[in-house]
Formats: sequence, structure tokens, C-alpha cells
Amino acid sequence: MTAHRGFVFLLAVALAVGIAQGQTSEVSKQQPVKSAPNWFLRLFDDGRWWTTLPDDTKKTFVDGYTTGMSQAYLYVHGLCMNRMHELKPGPQFDA
Repeated sequence: MTAHRGFVFLLAVALAVGIAQGQTSEVSKQQPVKSAPNWFLRLFDDGRWWTTLPDDTKKTFVDGYTTGMSQAYLYVHGLCMNRMHELKPGPQFDA
């Protein structure tokens, strides 16, 4: 189960990095330059592994991903709420 959670975490990080890299609003007038291949996409065979999975495996994967993300949300939300209640006005708060 720990390996499954680790994989879900790595997948979430990869998605976040991919989304962050894809959100550029500037239009450049420079000529496009061929970039180096993304090591992460090469690691997972550029997503072609997904097309080889049967439908029931895809459903299980997505179910595990959503379960992992909801658990991560609950953990981070609880952590933030605890830390928020620890902050009190004063010198420690200003630091």
C-alpha cells in the first residue's frame, strides 16, 4: 500500500509540474527551439503505457488516484488548521 501511495504522490507532482510549465501567457516572437526530451515522460514511455492498460485497470488506477488525493487533502488541511491555531499575535507571529 505504501508503494501505491508513493506512486500516486509522484504522479501528482508530475501533473503539477506539467501544468505549471504549460501555463505561459506570454507570446514570444523568437523562433521555436527544439527542447530536450522530458525525462519524466521518457520514464513512462510518453504516456503510451496508458493506452495498453485494460479499461478495468484504468478505472482502478483512477479510483486509487482520487482516493490518494482525497487523503492528501485531508492530511494537508488538518495540518494547516493546526498550524493556523498555533499562530497568535506577537513577536513569534511577526517573525
